[in-house]
Amino acid sequence: MSFQIDIGRRRMLCIRPAAAADAEMLARLFDQADGGLSRPRWAAAASPGQTPFAVGAAEIVSNRTRQALRDAWVAEDDGMVVGAILAYRMTPAIIGTDEPYAQLKMRVLGSWYIDSLAVLEGRRSSGVGRSLLHAADDAACHAGCNDLSLLVYDNNPAAAALYARCGFVQTHAHPLPSDHPTGARNIRLLQREASNSEH
Repeated sequence: MSFQIDIGRRRMLCIRPAAAADAEMLARLFDQADGGLSRPRWAAAASPGQTPFAVGAAEIVSNRTRQALRDAWVAEDDGMVVGAILAYRMTPAIIGTDEPYAQLKMRVLGSWYIDSLAVLEGRRSSGVGRSLLHAADDAACHAGCNDLSLLVYDNNPAAAALYARCGFVQTHAHPLPSDHPTGARNIRLLQREASNSEH
């Protein structure tokens, strides 16, 4: 299933489920979304001549980790992927053990959890992120989830502003170690009620 969204200036954005051919772009976007935390792990697993993003792409296509192709959607403009979102129902099996993330995720069991949202730098503030959030909202409603949730670092004001415009509010926060690789001081949990979005 895919659909078109009018983003103004006579441009239509296609929102569709991600395909295997999108996997390397997804790896780049998801690494961007999590502050570069995925890349060192992928680099450590890379064979000689293999890029970290090729490792990430293979992992995504395998559907064996939380960053699974089956849960990803992309925004496509004139045949080019310009953004992606990864979202799924939060269950105990997905929470993991990394703190403080696991502690915050425990608070939103059963919600439609937005794991990653990223937009290419040149396409930010053009309606792509908002369109992907609308797609997540629809998916939440179809899955029978009453609310959406996500985590955002406190040093990402642009993302926080987008989420606020889309109705997300902070419900909890947790401090991070002073040497956290993203440079953030806190991780914030945001939530909002799901609603049937009209496209």
